Amino acid sequence: KRRKRKGLERELSPEAFAPISEVLFPCRDGQLIWLEQKTNIVTDSEGKVVALEGIARDITSRKQAELNLKIKTEELHKYFTTSLDLLSISDVAGVFLRLNPEWEKVLGYPIDEIEGKRIIDFVHPNDVDKTLEALSLLAEQKEVSNFVNRFRTSTGSYRWIEWRSYAAGRKVYSAARDITDRTEANFLKDTVYKIAQASESVSNLQSLYKEVHTIIAEVMPAKNFAI
Repeated sequence: KRRKRKGLERELSPEAFAPISEVLFPCRDGQLIWLEQKTNIVTDSEGKVVALEGIARDITSRKQAELNLKIKTEELHKYFTTSLDLLSISDVAGVFLRLNPEWEKVLGYPIDEIEGKRIIDFVHPNDVDKTLEALSLLAEQKEVSNFVNRFRTSTGSYRWIEWRSYAAGRKVYSAARDITDRTEANFLKDTVYKIAQASESVSNLQSLYKEVHTIIAEVMPAKNFAI
C-alpha cells in the first residue's frame, strides 16, 4: 500500500502532472465521447497532494471535425499528387507556390526548381504579354479558361500548355494540360492545307517556292530553309 501510495503521489506531483488532457470516455449506452479534462492539484502547506479539482467538457464534435479535416486533406493530397493534369497553386503575382509531380514529367525540371519562381520566367517571349494580361484578370478575381501559352522545358524547347485558373483571395488554383502534340498536329495540318492552296494559286515555281517559304516560317525557323 505504501508503494502504491508513493507511486500515486509521484504521478500526481505538480512536475509530472498534465493539467489538460483529452480522453475517450464510455457512456452508459456504450457510445464513446471525447472529453477535455482540466485538472488542478491541491496541496497542503507542506506541498503534499491532498485533492484534485477539475472540470471536463465534451469535445466530440471538435474531434470529429478534426478527423474529417484530416481525411479531406489526405484525399486532396492523393488527388493532387496522382492527377494526370498539371495542377498548381500560385499567388496573384504569378509566383508558383506548389505544383504536382506532372510538371516535372512535362518540363523536366525538379519541382523545387519551379516552386518559388515566377510563371513568366518559363513563358515563351512571344506569350509574355498575354500571360501578364491573364494574371491581371486573376488578380481581379476573374476566372481564366482555355488560355494557352508556351512553357520552356529544361532542354530549352517549348511545350504548349492550356490553362483553366481561378483566384480565391491571394491564391490562384490552376489545372492545365500539355497540348503540344495536338497543337503541332493542327499546325502541320494547316501548313499542308496552305501549301496545297498556294500550289493552285501561283503561276510559276519560283513564286511557289517563295510562298512555301513564307508558310513554313509561320510554324518554324526558316532562315536557311530551301527547296
